[in-house]
Amino acid sequence: MEWNNADIVVGSKLHPESKVNYPIQRKILSWGYRTLTHTLFGFNVKDTQVGFKIFRKKVAKEVFSRIIVKDSLLI
Repeated sequence: MEWNNADIVVGSKLHPESKVNYPIQRKILSWGYRTLTHTLFGFNVKDTQVGFKIFRKKVAKEVFSRIIVKDSLLI
């Protein structure tokens, strides 16, 4: 956040500065999954499963206050 004065940061194991140590099988499966999700859904986000996000407090309050949750019954 500090490097780029960012309000929101989304983590990625594919970032050039990320340090990950995966076996080759895992790398191949991850590549296949990314290719599949891009092909099927057109996602331009390369790392859809990371789940790591950081928000500045002010931005988080503004963003999360706009979230609408619709209750629906699944039958």
